[in-house]
This record gives sequence, structure tokens and C-alpha cells, in this order.
Amino acid sequence: MSPSLGTRALGSPALRHRVAAMVASLPASFHLTDGPADVVALDGDGDWTARAQEALRGGARALVVSDPEPRDTRGLLADAERLGATIALDSPWSRNPAVPAAAAELSRRLSGGGGLLELEVVSGLGAPVLATVAAQLALVRSLSGPVTSAKLVAATARGCTILGSMNPDARVKLVTIQTDARPTSARLRFIGRDGSVDLSIPDPSTSRPAELTLTTRDGSILMPTVFESARRSVWRSLHSAVTADRPLNDLDEFIGDADIVRALADELTAVPDHDFDTDRRRKTR
Repeated sequence: MSPSLGTRALGSPALRHRVAAMVASLPASFHLTDGPADVVALDGDGDWTARAQEALRGGARALVVSDPEPRDTRGLLADAERLGATIALDSPWSRNPAVPAAAAELSRRLSGGGGLLELEVVSGLGAPVLATVAAQLALVRSLSGPVTSAKLVAATARGCTILGSMNPDARVKLVTIQTDARPTSARLRFIGRDGSVDLSIPDPSTSRPAELTLTTRDGSILMPTVFESARRSVWRSLHSAVTADRPLNDLDEFIGDADIVRALADELTAVPDHDFDTDRRRKTR
């Protein structure tokens, strides 16, 4: 039987509540502790890379960073590789168990020609926009590869639209909407020459599964569903990596996505009424 890993959350009350619920759902894999811990969970806002480096110096074997904002993580990556530590990024969408099936379908369609991939994310009012865009890029990367270029084409205090490309023949449109009138969700639609792929991912804090629908000339098919959130999948993968002594590191892929968001940050933060003050946001949680 795999060992249970001591786990500690260092951050906001919301993070501590989420980690406690996650540990309770995986009781054979993790247990909470107030002392030295194998796994340390951190909020991904503010100077989270410095907090992560401090946790590694404190002896943590693995870190889980929740909803990371784009930062230069090259120094943290070097520290993790030197220490053989695992760093998992707890993003709300990219590790959903429906993503591999959607990625396989997208790969077949993209190989036959170009197309447009649209991703719309709905989040609550006041959600950190930079972290939301980073999470969108992580989902696109998991589905079809990295976004290689991006341009902000519209922005208001309640959302933004970004156009980009994944390869010479495939385009991507990222839309973020901030509202409390709709539940948190992500919906991806790919429209190609031979049909479409529609992936709808609900709020990761719920137990509802994602829905993957494939449409061809012969009609539509709803693929089998898996009842697990992306966040729970992250924790299960982390446990396997640590107990098998095969460190995983999500920072390798995050660096490219973060560079794209950081290049757009000045334009996004110029939009009136957006609250990008992460220190103030932490104090009001």
C-alpha cells in the first residue's frame, strides 16, 4: 500500500478549506499535519515563487500551487530539479479527465487541416484575470499544444478577448467573462472541415463531470463521462509521482504560457476597474 503523505496548506482560508476537502476525499493518500510536511499547498498569487522556494528549503518533497499567476519561474524550476522535488500546478481545467479524449479528437482534426479553437471561461467578479488567462493557455496546451503567439483585441472591466495561433494553420480565440450571474465554467469549441469538438467543463469545486460532444456529418456523439475534477486529478498524479520517486514538474510547460500572459499584462492592467492588486486581494479573503 502506498504511504500517506503529510500535507499542509500555507495560505488563505479558502486554500486551507479546499486542501482539507481534498485530503478528506483521498484519505489513503494524504493526511493533514501542522508540522513538517511532505506536501505543501500554496496560493498562486503575489510573490508565490518566493514562498515556494522557502517551502522547498523547509524540506517539502512536493508543492501544489493553486491557480498560479504568471511569474518568471525559472529559478524555482532550477531549485526543484536540484532537490528532486515535485511541483504541481493546481489549475481548474487542464487536468480534467475528459481532456485526453478531447485532445485525441482534436489531433485527428488538426492533422487534416486548420481550424478555429474557441475557449470561453466564466469566472466570478473580481477573479484574477492574469491567472485566468494562464489557466486558459494551460488547457489549450493540454488539448492541442502551446499557443505560440497572442494579441489582446478587446478588454473591459468584465472580461477580455485574445486571438492567437497554435501552428501556421490553427487559430485560437480566448474569451474571459467575469460575472456572478453565471456559474464558473470553461467551454471549448473547435470548428474544422470535418466537424466539431465541444468540451464543456463545469466549476471544478462541484462533482459534475465534463461533457465532450463530437459532431460529424453523421450526427453528434456524447462521449462517456468521468466523475472527477481537474483539481482531484492533480493531487492523485502528485501522490503517484512522490511515492514512486519520479518527480514531475509542471513548471516546464508553465514558463512559456506565463511569458505570453506577462507580455499582455500591461494592456490588461490598463483596463479601468480591474483589480490586479494581489496583496490587497489576499487581505480581503
